Parts: sequence; structure tokens; C-alpha cells
Amino acid sequence: MSWCWRRREWIQKRPASSVSIDVAFSLICQITACGLFVDFQLPNRKLYSQMNPPPIIPVLDLMIGQIVLAQGGRRDDYRPVNSRLTRSSQPLDVAKAIFQQTGCDTLYLADIDTFAGANPNWRVYDQLLDAGFALWIDANWLKEDRLEQVGTNLFSEEAPLEVVENQRLSTKESRQGKGSRVSLIASSESIQVLDDFERIVTVRELGIEPVFSLDQHASEVISRSKEIGRIGPIEWIQQAVNYKIDRLIVLDLTEIGNRRDPGVEHPLCELLQEIRVELPNVSLTSGGGVRSVEDAVQLIEAGCDHVLVASAIHECLFTPDDVVGLSKITQRV
Repeated sequence: MSWCWRRREWIQKRPASSVSIDVAFSLICQITACGLFVDFQLPNRKLYSQMNPPPIIPVLDLMIGQIVLAQGGRRDDYRPVNSRLTRSSQPLDVAKAIFQQTGCDTLYLADIDTFAGANPNWRVYDQLLDAGFALWIDANWLKEDRLEQVGTNLFSEEAPLEVVENQRLSTKESRQGKGSRVSLIASSESIQVLDDFERIVTVRELGIEPVFSLDQHASEVISRSKEIGRIGPIEWIQQAVNYKIDRLIVLDLTEIGNRRDPGVEHPLCELLQEIRVELPNVSLTSGGGVRSVEDAVQLIEAGCDHVLVASAIHECLFTPDDVVGLSKITQRV
């Protein structure tokens, strides 16, 4: 019998009378994963939006309308998610299952098809927002007039309202204040000239905060232009800060889905530490290959405010207690 929640060492110390509770809880979790008992709630379920947002940001990689698991940035190899939380790969189903597992209501949504020329999946964005989630949306926003389409497509009153029932997500005012629950991520991959930063910040007129993501592949910055691709990571970050973009993401796509040996330092730690020293007041996020709470702690101690996690959540390696514990560490660091 597979367990949905990670077993802890202290469980072994409990009296034998509690074993029946464990068995019942395991059964409930498995039924929930099958979609037959979706209303199940843990007694200590919390909504972590008060952490603004929580230290763990679950990742949804969206491709052809399904959630997939990314592997090393090799997009041709991405396949629909095989999760222990749900048998579905539909975005809303996966988001609900992640919320049940972690209590996190802020999601990083990578719309992968947009980088291959497809239009943004406005319908999925709207479904998740109407369900009460906050979204960090990573898409190729700088292609043609997509930034100009944001206001029309995300904030239209005619968009279909879809509410998740019996969840502790706030849906009462799902049409109001949407901008405060949306962040648009512009990655170095989508930037062709440095003046593109000026276009990115125009979303502030909609009440949306822009985020810059420095994407690398084996420590080489990914960019649409070879010329600006030669700019070093710190120079890229400084360009974003010059436009008052103070929310930053640093990734190396080769680390996504990677399994490092326990105790091995994340390759981005040194760069993250350098950025934190140079820019102590920015919000810094990273991830890639985060397989355990210990991996997350490593990135937080290197200077991160938030850590992106995908596979480990689907393997039930993060719980609400872990999220609370990591929030305390971010407050100390």
C-alpha cells in the first residue's frame, strides 16, 4: 500500500493503537488520488497566502493543454505528469491535488507551447484564477502583441467562471483584484534586445507585477540574441533592476528533473549568493532538481525567498508542515 504523505521517523515511536489510523489515512489518500473523494481535508489544512507567497512554489508545466513533467529543458521529451496525487493531467485537477498535498495556493505556470509559437492558453489561466489560485505565468510574452492582450483576455467579465467547491480557496471575489494574483514572467529566453525590459514593465498599468527570469543551460544564459546572450548573469539581473523589476528568478534548465546525490551543493548556490550580496532587497527565486526539504533549505540559505518544486511534490515529498518549517527558515536567513 503506497502512502500519499511522507512517513516521518517519529511515526515509528507511536503506540500500536495508532496503526489503524495510519491505514485508514493511507486508504483515504489513495481514494483521493483516484478522484473519488475529492472533498477530503486534513484537520490542520491551512491557506498559505498570508506568507505572501509561501516559500515553496509548486510548478505546473503546461503543454498541449496538459500538465507535463519537465526534464532538463528537453521539451521534446516532456510527457504528461505521472503523479501520486491524481491520475489526471488536466491543469485544474493537478492544481487542486497539489493544494491538498501542500496547502500552497500560489503556482508557477510555464506555458511551454508559447515558446514554440502558440498563443497563450488563456482558458487555463482563467480556470486557475477563478478557482482562487495566484499565478506566476511564464510565457513568451514578448512575441508580437501578447502583452497588449493580457488585459482583454485575463480580466474579461465574459470569461467562464469555474469555481472549485469545498476547497479553502477564496472564490467569493474571484473577479475582483485578479491583477494582485497574477505575475507575468519574462525570461531571458524571450528577450531579443535589452529595451524589451521597457515593454515588460507596462503590465504594471494592469496592477500586475513583472518578474524577470534568468534562464541558463549549463551555465550559459539562454537568449534570443547571441549578442546579448554573451552578457553575464549579474549584468542581466542589473538590467532588470534598472527597470525596477525586483522579483527575480534564476534557473539552469539542465537541473530540471535532475537527481543529485544527497548533500551535493546545487550548482546555482554560488550565483544566488552573489546576487543576494549585490542586491539584498530583491525577491529571489530558484529551483530545478529540488528533491527534498534539504534541497530547498540549501537554496534558501543561498539567498532564495522562494523555491520552485515539481516532481518532489508529485512524489509526496513535501507536506504543509514542511512549507511552514521552510517559512520559518526564510524568516531567519
